[in-house]
Amino acid sequence: MAWSDRPDPLSRVGLILVALTSAFYLVGLDRFPVVLGGDEAQFAVHAASLAESGRDLNGTRLPIFIRIADPLVPGNSSGIWYQPLLFYAMVPFVAILGVSEWSVRLPVALLAVADVWLIYAIGRRWFRDERYAVAAALTMAVTPAHLIVSRQALDYVAPLPFVLGWFLCLLHFLDTGRLRSITLAGFLLGAALFSYIAAWVLMPILFLITVLAIVRSAWPGGRAITACAAAFAIPAILLAVALLTNHEMLSNTLGRYDVGVTASRPGLAERAALYWDYFNPSFLFFAGGSSPTQATSRAGVFLLALLPLILIGLREIWRTRSDRAMIAIAVIAAAPLPIALTMPPAAAYSIARAMTMVPFGVLIAVFGLQAMMRERRSRIVGAALLLAIALQFVRFAVDYRGDYQLRVAPRLDPANVRAIADTVIAEDARRSVPAVYMSDNIDDGGVRWRFYMLKRARRDLWDRTRSLNAAHPLPAIEPGALVVCYASDPITSRLMNDRYGVAAAIAGVAGEPAALILRAPESSRALQ
Repeated sequence: MAWSDRPDPLSRVGLILVALTSAFYLVGLDRFPVVLGGDEAQFAVHAASLAESGRDLNGTRLPIFIRIADPLVPGNSSGIWYQPLLFYAMVPFVAILGVSEWSVRLPVALLAVADVWLIYAIGRRWFRDERYAVAAALTMAVTPAHLIVSRQALDYVAPLPFVLGWFLCLLHFLDTGRLRSITLAGFLLGAALFSYIAAWVLMPILFLITVLAIVRSAWPGGRAITACAAAFAIPAILLAVALLTNHEMLSNTLGRYDVGVTASRPGLAERAALYWDYFNPSFLFFAGGSSPTQATSRAGVFLLALLPLILIGLREIWRTRSDRAMIAIAVIAAAPLPIALTMPPAAAYSIARAMTMVPFGVLIAVFGLQAMMRERRSRIVGAALLLAIALQFVRFAVDYRGDYQLRVAPRLDPANVRAIADTVIAEDARRSVPAVYMSDNIDDGGVRWRFYMLKRARRDLWDRTRSLNAAHPLPAIEPGALVVCYASDPITSRLMNDRYGVAAAIAGVAGEPAALILRAPESSRALQ
């Protein structure tokens, strides 16, 4: 079929399927994932504070970078700073819809839907055939890694719309030579610097790829490179100024990563091995990663049926030396470089940190599909692979909405703070609770607790909450106050020996013991 601006009836059906599949990203955001992760809560409570007062929880007005801290401990700082884009993207949602799992995950899911439609637009310009544009969009929508990460209120996917927009603009420039397109491409790369920290390394690399593409194009390169560089420089200079005026953020961030090779840091061999691991077929097509919050372990980053399509796509790239396909290969090759260069914690097999691999892997697979469909003898195999993609996605989706939620819940929230909040609120309704003490051993307990107090509109209960440091002598606890701790926390026996009673036992989503809520005796005294 020749390329045209008007889709044929079959393509219209495909577009309807794209729309329906995209809707899967938006359905049940409050239930899948089943509980809220600690980093999700950080994004949510800071966004809520920005929506209410224009300040983050640290009191900084309209911050460029957000410092992560325990909101129950005044002056606490983890030394971890997050990029601003997702916080500000959440602000209108929490301002209008209130704080909830659905409202804070919705902007990320919408970014993911934008990815799907940007892939469709890229496919129309690259493949010059509506059918393959639809195939690219559908394949992107059903890719496990993209769907899993995009249903969490995290900023891993935040760079993708910028990168895909850049690629679309670059393709438009390569086809038309329009200066406006390459200028926008440069600006999108610069703006992405504020989306996720890996972009600090990745976006300059993509800018260099852009310059090489301009030089290799049929159009005069001088003005195009100048316009692209100027557009990229505007947000890049803003970032540089923000970093130079926030020495604490810069030093804290650089201190978290192992940049460079020294005797005390990972060597080149270790970094190279980590880099190549991101192209391990077992990771890409079977396991999906080492973290259960990023993979089900029963599906890969990509569905298995994409493996032969990607291999055929790579063969076709080698045969044709297609410029746009070579750019896609370069982006995939660049995606794990920030991880290998900085060696962050839990660096191995973390697809969330290298999400730009995903859409360009999809494009190469569809490039391979297009090559297969040109040959009559391989069309049946191509059609069978498309059917296999559909069947494998159904299998993945059933697991994702079922057993996977039970497997991932203890990792996302080992204490089940949502159930703790509901129980404490119910206890307070029966009998006023003078204070709630949250053990600081609970993973992100303070920020999760604040999230649920905002969601339930119980600021009064938040004001009565204190952090309990189990490593120090415990303070005098008000008679009748509640103490929240892990079921296995050593402090539990100390409290129960001091006549604390069990107000409630909290189970995890899968029924495992998660936390205890203890009530102080009416004549409570300080523990030593």
